Amino acid sequence: MNIRLEEVDPDNVEGRWIFVHLAGSDKHNHPPSQDPSIHPGHRRRDIYRLIPSDLATADVVGAQNSAGVSPQVVISTIRRAGPTSSIIDKDISNRMDAERRAALRGDTPTEFLLKQLETNGFFYKVDVNPDNSRLRSMFWSHPDIQDIYGWNSDVLILDCTYKTNSFDLPLLNIISMTNTNNVLPIAQCWRPGEKEENFVWALNNCAR
Repeated sequence: MNIRLEEVDPDNVEGRWIFVHLAGSDKHNHPPSQDPSIHPGHRRRDIYRLIPSDLATADVVGAQNSAGVSPQVVISTIRRAGPTSSIIDKDISNRMDAERRAALRGDTPTEFLLKQLETNGFFYKVDVNPDNSRLRSMFWSHPDIQDIYGWNSDVLILDCTYKTNSFDLPLLNIISMTNTNNVLPIAQCWRPGEKEENFVWALNNCAR
């Protein structure tokens, strides 16, 4: 629909004005929409509408995002609580991105992770590519595991996953078997490949 403002009296610009449709645009070229979710304004309203638990939908999204819940599961939860909600997956993803940016407080994800490890007392080591300053390897271990590992260090198992993170770094899990045949997670490590030097770097850090 195209409209413009026109003065009723061209000689009196301070008088009345009217809206004028242009080129027959008073006729819609499509039937009225039946689904409010196609209108961003409706979705922005619904993201802050209260659901039966008296929590704003945005609060629910934030809580589930912190728990690592996918947008598809979040939207399913919202639809069960409020079947008339016009929110779509894209709105959930946008809200989650906003929550992440707020949590990072201006840091990059890697900087934020290192600060969290430092704050919570984790032992960690990083290896940075000197050519581009990108993270090449990262090793971390929970602070409470060191004493327990000292008592159960006879057998180590290295379990490397095929799934990689956003930097194409596969995850190496280092675990130990206790004398009661229980599995004890010792450390985790992202490294650039499965060459001998990659495992040596991880095991040297584990020995510390």
